[in-house]
Amino acid sequence: MRIIDRSPYFPFISFHFHVMIKMEPLEISEILDNFSIEAFLNSALRLRLSDLLQATNDELLGEESEEQESVSQQFKIREIANRPIKKACIVGTVVSIENFGNDVVFYIDDGTERALVRQTSKNDQPWQKNTITQWQAVKVIGNISIQHNPLSETDDIVIDAEIIRPLETDMEEFVHRLDAVRTRFTIKKINERQRLQAKTEQQLKTTNITDRNGNPVVLDDLIEIVKEIIRNLDINQRGTSFDEILEELTNQGYQITEEALDEIILDLMDRGELFEPRAGYYQLVY
Repeated sequence: MRIIDRSPYFPFISFHFHVMIKMEPLEISEILDNFSIEAFLNSALRLRLSDLLQATNDELLGEESEEQESVSQQFKIREIANRPIKKACIVGTVVSIENFGNDVVFYIDDGTERALVRQTSKNDQPWQKNTITQWQAVKVIGNISIQHNPLSETDDIVIDAEIIRPLETDMEEFVHRLDAVRTRFTIKKINERQRLQAKTEQQLKTTNITDRNGNPVVLDDLIEIVKEIIRNLDINQRGTSFDEILEELTNQGYQITEEALDEIILDLMDRGELFEPRAGYYQLVY
């Protein structure tokens, strides 16, 4: 800690980390509430190379599988809400450079994995080899894919680079690592919500929740109704009990089981929209 304190970059590090933590809930909330996954996927996600990999037998929507330790395990591009990451921003060290006519291939290593980076020269002009040198730290932005290497029997990460340039400052790598932590956390929360939503929808399908007219209830509508009930009943700002919520739903004519309501409440708590001030009582965050 003393070494960091003496660093001239310490105020910047503290500020950047503070802003990252403070802005985290708002930015993730916007992504989750608006569910703008497509826009998130189309951006160049700042990640580590190992964050791009997901085991092919992984059923946890982006979380590591216990079977990943198998030597023969095959991988695919990590998924966000069942859609693969398209583009990434990676910071790493150039291990080797190979030229193929107007094209050049870099092998980069970021300390977690290695990747093959392909750069195609524009306008039929040969690649300027002295632009990037071996053992240089670089930033790469491009489309990603997985290709099986028959010689090594491994799955290699391939990046078709749109941009590859040397790092401008030493701090650039540090800031990238902080951003990679935030991006990974965002991906995790998106996948958790997607999984919980799928679980809740399945629960509602099995319980056949209906309104007073016997019509099936849409999940999103029912969630909003539960939120409105909690808001109206929480007059003293001390929380609304589970039994009060269930009773009010029944009074409004909704046929719902305790298990189904429990799934909805847990989903709202995982989204960060609901909290439990005391056991069995629930209050809206806003």
